Amino acid sequence: MYAQSLLTQRSEASRPSAVMGIFSSIYLSQGGFFRVSSALSGVIAEMKLVKPLSPDDLDEAFLLLQEFGSVLQVNIPDLLNRSPDRPKALNEYLTGLANITKRSQLKVAEIQAGINARELDRRAAEKALSDINRQISNATRVQDYATTGLLQRDRSEATATLNKTQSDVSRLRDVLNIYNSLLALSARRSLAIESNREILLAGLKVVDVPGIESLNILQNQSSFRRGASNLLGS
Repeated sequence: MYAQSLLTQRSEASRPSAVMGIFSSIYLSQGGFFRVSSALSGVIAEMKLVKPLSPDDLDEAFLLLQEFGSVLQVNIPDLLNRSPDRPKALNEYLTGLANITKRSQLKVAEIQAGINARELDRRAAEKALSDINRQISNATRVQDYATTGLLQRDRSEATATLNKTQSDVSRLRDVLNIYNSLLALSARRSLAIESNREILLAGLKVVDVPGIESLNILQNQSSFRRGASNLLGS
């Protein structure tokens, strides 16, 4: 059937293979084209934006927290008083605040992805430990103490794995809570500045431009990892 279809194929359905071969040869001989990988790069970049954050790799997250906290602690009236161009200084501050807020939102997505991944690990560890405990119980019931002894090491390892995953989830949630607090504060500060823009530019007193001092959320970072206090500037 296939051979017959080739014999009976209409001429208008034929491909100009000879001409295509000439054009292909000319194109390949040019040597002046560039490899295009923008689509692949875009996919890779998108994956990196939401990659799960490991609880053992929190240095970047802490550094970003330090930077975010510093931006939120800026004294706006003092910043404007020291600038020869008050509108420009205020706009630059708002732009910087918006940029670091966006970066922090992306970091929150990474942290949440890390929590989700560790939650799966935790459930798997719980199931593994439950299975081992059931095997030990069954072996003990039939007085198979040799098997019971062999399974003790497995139970110890499974328990350690479960404790590690639970600790990882807890650490990531603690960092996530701080980021969420700073993001909420950033929204309040941006709104306060925009609502009092003319007053700030005139050099008059603003009733409230929220800062970070009253939250006391940068004082307990030592609970996240050893030596983190110097990162967050407690």
